Amino acid sequence: MQYKTNQLEKTVLFSNENFQHITQDFWVYKFTTVNPSYQYSLIDDLKQDLPNVKSVVYLQGKAFYTLFEKAKFKNDFELEDKIKSVINNSEEVQFSQITNLRDENEIDKCHLAQLLFNSLANTSSKNAKCSNITGSLYWVIKAVEAKEKEDKAKMTWQYITLKLELDYHLHLKIEVKTFSNLLMTGKMNFANRKTQLKDYLQYEILSGNIRSMRRLKSKEYNKKPETTYILAQADGKKSTVSFLDFSDWNSFEMSKSGVLYLFLKEVQEQLSKYITIKFVELPFSQEKTEFDKQLSDSVKAKIKEFYQNKPIVINIADSLKDNQEAKQLAQDLQTFLTDKEREYKAKNVTFGNLSESALNIRIIRSKENYDEQNDEHCNKYQNGKYRNFLVHHITTDDFDIELEKTKNGETKKILSNPAIDVILKESYIKNDIKQGKITILDWTFGEWLFMGKEEIKEENQSSKDKKYAFHLLKVLENGNLEFTTCLPDQVFSNSDYERLKSIYQTYDKFNGREFLNCLLVSNHQDVNLIFETPRFTIQEIEKIGEKLELEAQETELQKSQVLAILEKFVAENQSFASDEKLQNTINHLKNFRDKLSKDELNNIFKEQGLINRTKIKKAFCDFYYQNSEQYLGRKDVLHHFFKGKEEIEELFASNTNIYYQNENATEAFYFVGVVPKQIQTSFQNATNIRKIKAVKNLKGQQSRLVFDQLLQTMAVDFVKQGSLTVLPFPFKYLREIQK
Repeated sequence: MQYKTNQLEKTVLFSNENFQHITQDFWVYKFTTVNPSYQYSLIDDLKQDLPNVKSVVYLQGKAFYTLFEKAKFKNDFELEDKIKSVINNSEEVQFSQITNLRDENEIDKCHLAQLLFNSLANTSSKNAKCSNITGSLYWVIKAVEAKEKEDKAKMTWQYITLKLELDYHLHLKIEVKTFSNLLMTGKMNFANRKTQLKDYLQYEILSGNIRSMRRLKSKEYNKKPETTYILAQADGKKSTVSFLDFSDWNSFEMSKSGVLYLFLKEVQEQLSKYITIKFVELPFSQEKTEFDKQLSDSVKAKIKEFYQNKPIVINIADSLKDNQEAKQLAQDLQTFLTDKEREYKAKNVTFGNLSESALNIRIIRSKENYDEQNDEHCNKYQNGKYRNFLVHHITTDDFDIELEKTKNGETKKILSNPAIDVILKESYIKNDIKQGKITILDWTFGEWLFMGKEEIKEENQSSKDKKYAFHLLKVLENGNLEFTTCLPDQVFSNSDYERLKSIYQTYDKFNGREFLNCLLVSNHQDVNLIFETPRFTIQEIEKIGEKLELEAQETELQKSQVLAILEKFVAENQSFASDEKLQNTINHLKNFRDKLSKDELNNIFKEQGLINRTKIKKAFCDFYYQNSEQYLGRKDVLHHFFKGKEEIEELFASNTNIYYQNENATEAFYFVGVVPKQIQTSFQNATNIRKIKAVKNLKGQQSRLVFDQLLQTMAVDFVKQGSLTVLPFPFKYLREIQK
């Protein structure tokens, strides 16, 4: 089975015909600036004076590429004369035409492709929601408007966007970026940020049209704050965009996958002459590990038994003693944890001081509200007299409030069940660490080592001088745990551990393709490395998007057409022919007016008891879609069905379960999705692809690939309900130590 990734296939990206069309229609120029004053303002001047600058891509340093339409000029001499008229000093700014687009020494394929992608912002497509801002392509997801009186124009406080960008290895990255109005800076504490306000680039957006956004020159800064934006978010806030939401068309087009679907459509419509997009596909057929319900039930039973015997103390930090929100959270927690209907019902939940014999749930303020010296996340409760206490810190921001109907039909507010679930599972793991033994499941793998690193931040530390501590976990044959930490500028007392650290450091260099995540050593001394890569899986978004888009289209149906489809449907599905509800639906439709909408047709089915979950309605909707062109003259969807077993396997296989594939004798790839039965209508995060590499062991011998021996330990939702573990679970113990 092949799965699409977000990496573009380099061998087909530009055909000879593509290059010919680009050469016929465009000029590509490279600009190199010497004077820093030109770093940000030059291209804005060019765009203002030459509206036919199609797009821009910035390089590292003071250089960038531009794309010009030939049709806008008599010849390249006219273009270059106009460029020269903008440049004040030819010695400070040099430019040259790229004459051979095939030569990657002149322009890389990733930059040429990005130039074309960025040009989408300057097309005439009325449905385009992207913007070209001096070298980047942003797709607007949401505009957050201020609530003004009716007689006042509404001000847009923020633009939440997705940035679509190719890296050097042609991975298409989709990142959330928030542009905030300059008047919002009062909600931002720049003292705690690496970049001060004066150093933020400023952008102007006129008339609420992000396509008109331009980067301001420094002399224009702060002149018109009501139309000026910076790339920053308010303190304590985070803009999130689901990776895939297939609830309906509106939700889909506001997700990352929906934007990718629209982007690919625009590329096909506007750029198919110039570029060919094909995603790299990987085979993942060697080993599939499904959710282990038996193991998961065993884990849940152990956690349930633990909290029936373990007292829980809810403690509020001194800084929040008078905070009503914290007090209410404490009350809600006690009510929730003692609710008999909950899976993990606690027997004894009280308020008070920290107790060494209890699980202590401690309510504190958000981490950004503390400095390093007074941080309640890491001071005396971690390193002082409470070091051996079982303490789990939470904040009021950690919980969502949900509505739930009681047995009496009344509605009450409750805490989010998944958030509580996470607390209890993570606290159980912390208790294992405190006791020095794995009990959450039976360890039967022999003696293994697991190593990871943690950045140690110091005051006034530059990004080039990062320091790291190395943490090592040894799991013995009986499940006992031994932790060892090596701080920066120190060495492990165990020489083998120090040599493992050296192996880690040798491969711990980000190269644009992957970076080292962790190291493990098997019971037979094989050393495997786990790398994170920029790759993630892409679902069948063309099929999903097409159906949702067609479903959302308002379609006026002729009654005669619908009856003809129903007649054919019954003829080909004789098992449904005598169904009373279906016959009532047909009879009701015969007495309906001559024209009707899809909503009205769906309601007719519903009124006769054929709701969307019924076998007949689903079968008819599939038949309607497959035969709509024949009977309606166009493709159409009455209602989408994506959550059946067959649909999940067809559309979302690369987002479910665990797939592992050897690439060669020393390298393999794997990805971890969700439990298929837990799929709702969205995936919050992408399914990232990780790489395994077997390297030489401490004896200098080539290791075998052994990571797959631990796959079964990942087939349990250890922390988040419905989400499988992306790394073998001992790394969860190691991460808890790092916290």
